[in-house]
Amino acid sequence: KQTKTLVQLREEWLGAPEHKGRVSRFFADLLGAPAYFFVNDDAFFLEQTAEGVWYSKAKGSCFAADAVSSSAWWTQGAQDTISICPNIVSATLSFTVNSNTFYCSWADGFLRSGCGCGPDQILCYPKTMRNSLAQDLAREFEERGVYVYETQLDWNDLFSSPFVYGNRAMAQFYLLNQYVNPWQSAPSTEELARLKQIPLNDKIWFESSQLGAERAGIVTSPAFMRRYNNVRSRVRALTDALLCHDVDSSLNTSGIAHLLNPDVNALGMSIVSRPQCATCHFGMDNLSSAIFGWNDQGSYERWPKQLSQIGFGFGEAIEGPQAMVQSYLKRGPGFRECMSKKAWEDISGRPWNALSANEQSDFLAAAAETPYALLRSIFQSEALLNARGGSESATDAGSVQLDFTSDINPILERSCSGSACHNADSSLGTMYQFIGNESGFRQANIQRLQDATMPPVTSGKSLSDSEKTRLILFLKPPRF
Repeated sequence: KQTKTLVQLREEWLGAPEHKGRVSRFFADLLGAPAYFFVNDDAFFLEQTAEGVWYSKAKGSCFAADAVSSSAWWTQGAQDTISICPNIVSATLSFTVNSNTFYCSWADGFLRSGCGCGPDQILCYPKTMRNSLAQDLAREFEERGVYVYETQLDWNDLFSSPFVYGNRAMAQFYLLNQYVNPWQSAPSTEELARLKQIPLNDKIWFESSQLGAERAGIVTSPAFMRRYNNVRSRVRALTDALLCHDVDSSLNTSGIAHLLNPDVNALGMSIVSRPQCATCHFGMDNLSSAIFGWNDQGSYERWPKQLSQIGFGFGEAIEGPQAMVQSYLKRGPGFRECMSKKAWEDISGRPWNALSANEQSDFLAAAAETPYALLRSIFQSEALLNARGGSESATDAGSVQLDFTSDINPILERSCSGSACHNADSSLGTMYQFIGNESGFRQANIQRLQDATMPPVTSGKSLSDSEKTRLILFLKPPRF
């Protein structure tokens, strides 16, 4: 029987689908956001009749003989058309009745006879896409993180670039919520053509700035804005995620004592005028003003006027969401340390202070490069092997068949006997009778060995690294 060392098993795992899943979980944990439930009003969901005609329940169906042929943003090919009821085919986005303006992108406006789905049916989409779109929006950041990791892009690409990793349904959502709905303007021919170039289902890395307002990675993602629904809570969430602490005076590295943005309201001014609040709020409010205008529906609004996005981030003037997040990455105190700590603790399950100074230094150096460099350095480190119950110096243990009687029981007799816990007459019951009992020991809690809480310090017993490795390998060969 061919056997493999721990290092060989690790290298195989690094190329396996399970590894991609582990990377995905890291990014999901890094800045988790709940499912983005708001997608659109039911009035805009289209269904198909038995004859394949698209219709809106809110507008009413039609016979196939009365249907018309029209282009739609969700067709596979750019030249493909659909059969659709004429009562929803209208490129009008607004109309005026008795001096009152009605917008077709609102539910009540859509129900009026003059409104439909807009050019290329941009205001509507198939009802069957609703659940998958909500899931894609909720998982946007973790899937973006996996893409950045696999293609070895940098921290800026992960957190602040205008690119989106997504499919056409996500791109349509951005185009709708960042361009059409808040500004009530029809997309240009070029924008609609660009939309149809994005795959309908497969996800790609595309520049969202071509589809509407400036985006900046996580900070303008719908799920993030939905969870943190005001500018201060967003700064607080970013500070915790990127600097590993709550908002405090460290956000104001240059000691600025005034607010740059002319659109800061009276409430904001009154808060920073209080000495007990100013320490945090001069830093936090100057940062948050760079993301003025974004609402919790995933839209950047510009009425009654377009708000200024001028701000101040860690010693430099900034403007807009991209510049705000970049200030965290470039000048935020403790960014590398935070990324290293979170990556190590999430992947290993061990505290940062369990590492030696040299190990911490290695991870910090990798964090200065890219997310890939940091995560890869942890995955391939001796420290992780040790945390998982093995080490490169002890990998030969992974290539031998361990025998309970000759390899395991002697360790149990030395380290577990005399405690009245694991003997044949264990006071804890038969399930804890490990000594001389292979089937009993195979039910042991491996986590107690991995976190070094067994044997307990109070017992006066201990395990060497090689003994601990053999016990863990016998119970469960490591899969990282």
